[in-house]
Amino acid sequence: MEMILLAAQGSVLATVSNIVKLVVGLGFVIFIHELGHFLVAKFFGVKCEKFYIGFDAPIRIGPWELPRRFARWQWGETEYGIGIIPLGGYVKMLGQDDNPANAAREAERIRVRKNDAEGESEGEPAYELDPRSYPAKSVPARMAIISAGVIMNLISAVIFAGIAFSLGVNFMPCEIGSVTPGSPAWQAGLREGDKILQFGRDGKPTEYLWWDWDLRQEVAQSGLSGETRPIELKVRRASGDQTWVKLTPSRYLIELELAKFVSIGITPMTSTTLEDPVAYPGSPAAKLADQLRPGDRVVAIDGQPIDRSHATESGDLPGWQLEQHLQRHFDRPVKLTLERASDDAQTQTHEVSLPPQQWRDLGIICRAGPISAVRAGSPAHQAGLRPGDRLVSIDGDPIGDPMTLQQRMLQRAGETVTLVLQRGNESEEKTVKLTLTDNVPVTSIVFPASRIAVDPIGIAFPIENVVEDVAADSPAARAGIRKGDRLLAWSFVVAEQDQKTLEQSFVLKALTIEQKLGEIPNWAYCLGTLQMLPASTKVRLVVQGPSKNAKKRTLLLESRTVADAYVPDRSLRWKPISRVHRAASIGDGFRLGWRFTRRKFTQVVQMVQKLVTGQFSVGHLAGPLGIVVIAGREASEGTTRLLLFLTFLSVNLAILNFLPIPALDGGHMVFLAVEGITGRPVNENVQGVLTMIGVLALLGLILFVTANDVRRFFEAWW
Repeated sequence: MEMILLAAQGSVLATVSNIVKLVVGLGFVIFIHELGHFLVAKFFGVKCEKFYIGFDAPIRIGPWELPRRFARWQWGETEYGIGIIPLGGYVKMLGQDDNPANAAREAERIRVRKNDAEGESEGEPAYELDPRSYPAKSVPARMAIISAGVIMNLISAVIFAGIAFSLGVNFMPCEIGSVTPGSPAWQAGLREGDKILQFGRDGKPTEYLWWDWDLRQEVAQSGLSGETRPIELKVRRASGDQTWVKLTPSRYLIELELAKFVSIGITPMTSTTLEDPVAYPGSPAAKLADQLRPGDRVVAIDGQPIDRSHATESGDLPGWQLEQHLQRHFDRPVKLTLERASDDAQTQTHEVSLPPQQWRDLGIICRAGPISAVRAGSPAHQAGLRPGDRLVSIDGDPIGDPMTLQQRMLQRAGETVTLVLQRGNESEEKTVKLTLTDNVPVTSIVFPASRIAVDPIGIAFPIENVVEDVAADSPAARAGIRKGDRLLAWSFVVAEQDQKTLEQSFVLKALTIEQKLGEIPNWAYCLGTLQMLPASTKVRLVVQGPSKNAKKRTLLLESRTVADAYVPDRSLRWKPISRVHRAASIGDGFRLGWRFTRRKFTQVVQMVQKLVTGQFSVGHLAGPLGIVVIAGREASEGTTRLLLFLTFLSVNLAILNFLPIPALDGGHMVFLAVEGITGRPVNENVQGVLTMIGVLALLGLILFVTANDVRRFFEAWW
């Protein structure tokens, strides 16, 4: 109990610490922007009446009016404060107010009578502008004041990034941990252990491309226009050889409404260090709790040491060698050699024999869909197989359960097999011979709507939601499921005694929500997820006969163990690979900071251009809530990651603030440019109307993106 309380206390303290870092960081970015306006205004002799972080506008709810500010204090001629609305900040200068309703009052405030009577006519005194007011300054001076906030943000962005790289930044490298069957990456021959060094031939190779901030953005932007453009990747193989790979990201998941951006089908590298918990509940690995502990690091498998040349700064080893060994030796025990740090900081080594994990299903064999992808250079490619072909038989026998076809072909690697295919809508069958290869990486990753790979052949296909066969004396057979039935939906029913265990490892509610099948080939995803659940878990199926008028049946089925099929990864859970990018010196740190800021500046400008041209939907933007969530996630990764996020946020603030929109700094610059060209200010009424339109547009945008944040939050949790 004491250990649990200490762990809970540590978690609360970490959360509070992250919140404090987040609030201070976001507030500091706003402070820097407003400080730029303030300092340059003071330099030109402008009286600054207010300096606020957050807005202190009145908020009334019925008869109640909320406090306008958290704090305020007077220092000299300026009132400083923290407003209750955390959407920015402002510097109130004499004679300047962004609220058009106050324009007339401000104009009157800064009128002062001239010292001499010169200029009086018909008894009316001549007036001039208060020399300390903002409108009294020259156009270049006012331009300098307006642009100072943006300039300060860009300077601070470089400083934030420079400090971060000097201290060392944790990041997820562009090292490939797995390749999704049938994806563009799979077709192009990308494999586990590959590392992406460069995007496009006009770039420069680097060891420090980030998975989340570089690779994802590069892929997503390739699909923002009407037609997805190909991308070229410079890749280093695990052997050290470098090669160029050209592929076109897929819209497959977008068309199924499972994603918003194009994808290439790769996932980040994991390590050989065990996560907490070490395995999914109910698996053979989970029963070895006395031998496998979180933090244990596999350093050899079946006596074969894992290459340490690519170890991270913390000593973690990339897991692709381990993963491939488990994939190829799925049906026998493997011996793991593990390192464990002891209390006295000494490393101890021990060995564990990890038994195979048998596959579980319901006895339903669904139909293999037409081939959707052929891997370049594979036996299938050389034999002329192409997308649209459908496997009919192998060596004269039906293909059987497509979920186990990969393992059955791996056991026959090196043999020549005869395939019978049905090509497209042709009634005539085509026969081809090919030799199964073992000289390829093996893939078995299962995601929503993922395809199934048969790597020894080099093909991938979806599994249709139509029953092709039912195993004798299986749960499905006893429930009356027959050939031709269509699977419409599924969900898991977890036994009460297992619910607490599952709540500790992943979100239980997501498993119990009914998953619609329809046109989405998700049967493989259902069976793949079933392997991670306790054996007592049942599956609730909605089934309908071949006729569309057939009655729908809801069935509750137990799972069964399949004697000759296995779960290759054995339900072990591994920590992701994380590396550190640390500058060689302070000077090098600021050089990296400048390069990082420049790259983010370019990316934000490109994104704004795509927004304006309609290539990027405003619905993808994050609002205030989304920014807080992202910043909180970065803060949980460490102070340096938060500093880099503040760099990115500073660049965003600088660019967006300088857009030519009234009420923003860019809008003010447009008015000043017109005044500089014409020699007279833009009419106050025109400025007021345009500013009000700008304010309303910005408020509408904030409300829209905030609603998007709320919607995304509920989609993620419910």
